[in-house]
Amino acid sequence: MMSIDYSEPRFEELVKTATSVVEKVLDTNREVVRCTDVHHKYDDKFAMAEFMGSGGIGAACIWLHHLGVTDSELEDLAAEAREGDILLTYTEESSCVFINKETKTIADPRRRQTKIRGLGPLLSFTEKTTTEVTEYYWDYVTTSKLTIQSKNITKRINEICGKAKLTTRADVSPKPAGRARDPISVNLRWLFSQLGDSNTVSFTINRSAETCKTPRRNPEINSEYQFFEKLCAWSSDVRASLQSSAFTVQETDQDHATACSTQMLFVPVIPLLVTKEDTEDEHAVPQIEDQQKHVDPEADVNPNTDDAPEKDKKTKIVSLFKVDSASKFTFSGEDLALFVEAQSERLTTKKADIIKMIESHTLITPELCTFNMLLNHCTDICNGFCDGIGYLEEQLRKQLIDSLGKEVTPAEFTEYMDYHNRKLFKEGCDPSLFVYPVQRPGFYPEGLISITRPPAAPAVEEKSTDSSKKADKPISQPLYTLHNQLDTEMDFELPIDATVTAKFTCKPHLHGHIEHCFSSGSNSKATGLTIEATSRQFSGYVMLLGSLSEDNSFDTKLALVVRDKDCFDIELLTKSISGSSDGGLNMKSLSPDQQRFAHAYREMLLKTSLFAVLVVQIKPQLEMVLNLPNESLTKEISLSKTILKLITESDIGVDMFAYQDEGSETDGDGDDGDRVALVKKNVEKIEGALQRLKAQATNNSIQQAQYDKVVGNIIATCPLRIACQEGQQQSPPPPSVQSSGGAEVAVSESDTSLAHLPVILNKKFESVPELSLQSSSMSCGSKITQRTCKGQLLTKETTNSLTSSQLTPLHQQALSLLDGLTKGGAIPLQAVDLHVIASVTHHFDKSLLNIVIQDNVNPVEKVEQSTLLVASAIHNKPPSELINSDQLPRIKEFNPNALIAG
Repeated sequence: MMSIDYSEPRFEELVKTATSVVEKVLDTNREVVRCTDVHHKYDDKFAMAEFMGSGGIGAACIWLHHLGVTDSELEDLAAEAREGDILLTYTEESSCVFINKETKTIADPRRRQTKIRGLGPLLSFTEKTTTEVTEYYWDYVTTSKLTIQSKNITKRINEICGKAKLTTRADVSPKPAGRARDPISVNLRWLFSQLGDSNTVSFTINRSAETCKTPRRNPEINSEYQFFEKLCAWSSDVRASLQSSAFTVQETDQDHATACSTQMLFVPVIPLLVTKEDTEDEHAVPQIEDQQKHVDPEADVNPNTDDAPEKDKKTKIVSLFKVDSASKFTFSGEDLALFVEAQSERLTTKKADIIKMIESHTLITPELCTFNMLLNHCTDICNGFCDGIGYLEEQLRKQLIDSLGKEVTPAEFTEYMDYHNRKLFKEGCDPSLFVYPVQRPGFYPEGLISITRPPAAPAVEEKSTDSSKKADKPISQPLYTLHNQLDTEMDFELPIDATVTAKFTCKPHLHGHIEHCFSSGSNSKATGLTIEATSRQFSGYVMLLGSLSEDNSFDTKLALVVRDKDCFDIELLTKSISGSSDGGLNMKSLSPDQQRFAHAYREMLLKTSLFAVLVVQIKPQLEMVLNLPNESLTKEISLSKTILKLITESDIGVDMFAYQDEGSETDGDGDDGDRVALVKKNVEKIEGALQRLKAQATNNSIQQAQYDKVVGNIIATCPLRIACQEGQQQSPPPPSVQSSGGAEVAVSESDTSLAHLPVILNKKFESVPELSLQSSSMSCGSKITQRTCKGQLLTKETTNSLTSSQLTPLHQQALSLLDGLTKGGAIPLQAVDLHVIASVTHHFDKSLLNIVIQDNVNPVEKVEQSTLLVASAIHNKPPSELINSDQLPRIKEFNPNALIAG
């Protein structure tokens, strides 16, 4: 089916023609204006849509009448439309028969002239070339038929025959000997179902229906719009068939394009308003008698046209239009009857002009040109209605943008929702910025962890003429999330490697993030979100990014040591977890085994979708493993850096320099200064040993190289070495690690696991399918940058984009540090902060403005409902307990569904 989109140039041409005709038909005391030129109400647009709907029906009926359908047949077909389809079908047959052939001598128009000079007069000789050709003559005949058919009626309303003599210079038929094209049909049932008794038209929009959204988006207009799209496609196909069978076959001197032009015709679909001076009787429905007195029965009709309707039939075709005149600016039914009559009169005149312009007894007959002109007029009617209705929606768009002052982007809408949510929620439940300091209680922060998003695109400004000024980079804005720190402590595990697992206990921070996705798009996309981790000079911490599993185990995806003015920017990606866990339409068609597999896999995706950020402070943990008093390393900057270097680079265990009483395995009772001094001595001893090993390695490097070169071949061929290698290959595998219970234990759903939060949210989402909410998994992207000051303190900051090969050693370094700070998992992590983020995507199937314009929906209320739904799960409270008291009356009146927790 052909799709007709609004075209402003085409619409302007329609308005120009309509204005000139309407001004001649209407009384002089009324003025035709556009809806942008007069103050009107929203209901006036509905009245305009109803008027254009009636005008489109009337125009189509007039078009059918000029094709050959009489007014009585219209009534009969309207009755037939109640029982079944009514098809308008075009068929075409053609034949090409050989007549004879003829051989001709054809002279070449080019001549060769030779001039000879002699003693006498100038002599001239002219040579010319002739060619014998054989021409073949064919009789080409086409027959086109137009039939309208219903359950009980079948009528041929038009039949056109054409004949032409074709010539070729080869014994090959220019056209198939006989061909019947496939029928081209369109269903006119909708059109005839709009006609009442005596061909009356009463097109109205049920504005109180739930499916009625706007003057453009409602079942009545949508049905007419679809009908005209199908009719336009039908006329286009028929016209293409005529072009291939007739207009491109025979070349003549006649101007067929001008004859078939519809430039001077009139489409009575008027997307205009009219101002009325006398509105005393403007609400009355006009009667047939009132309409007939405005129609001149003696109107001049060209007597040369065979299709001219009889005088007594002029007012019977679509005799009455019942138009709701509640709007004082719309045309009346009486006006529409006059417009339809003007359309018919112009068609009659055009048909008479075609008879004068086109000669008969050819392939392209006057009847064929008339039919082609009517097909063009049919397309104009279809485009006119669709453009007129599209104009209403386009005006709504422009008026909304004018009211807002700009076209609001999704990023600006997100900023507004942040502002709206701060007013919506009670204090303590309102969204907060994801910006958290890394600090001990009572101490200055050692760094910051934040999630940011790019700012909304600024308005387009005039370009500066000063080329020396560079555009400032927009500053990212912190992300607002629904936040709740749990009151109870929870136990977690952190696997560092295959053999080491650290444990920690904390009160996790629970966050809810809602992403607004307008229009359909990719399932996985960059959100523009970035995790920023910064540290101050002489400070540091370990940041781990990953997910939280069902048993409260932290699955690390990326670990980094952030210290000494480091700044890491890590891109975040989200991926919607689509589908339905309760067996939606797709799952219901699967087998039971397939459904169980899909359900289990989807549940796994949901329970591993929580994104987690774990922050481990280094100095408090280091003090604990070194048996030092709390805060004793705060000002020991050099000592702290040296110990971290020994742990991460030299792989030295912390027990080598931890404080212990001499000759005792337990902690002593020495004062703080003695403990720190003893640790310093231990560190100095280890550094001295490392320095001696390095010096010895340097002195022996040359001898070692020579030794390797001489002995290398001997070792490679040593029988003992080969036997050892074979023995290693045959060595038994290490024993497998078994659980203490000796059997696999299923984890039951309980309140001690945060991984069940996405499952709970998903059940809430499925209770409100109209919101189109989906849980999302958040992960780190490939764009990771590091800003750092290498070398001296005053060196300039450098920015590097880290590749996977550069991230791997940084990741291993952070895990090695955690291994040392926990003594291989022997002691728990203490100074930790855990942030768990449940990400949700609210999908919209249209753009932001189209949701408002086409669906007549306030997106703020939809997002407000989804936000309250997520907030109720984050805070474990019903929405009514989260909302400010001054916002409750508004929500109860305009958005009562938002109070349902799901």
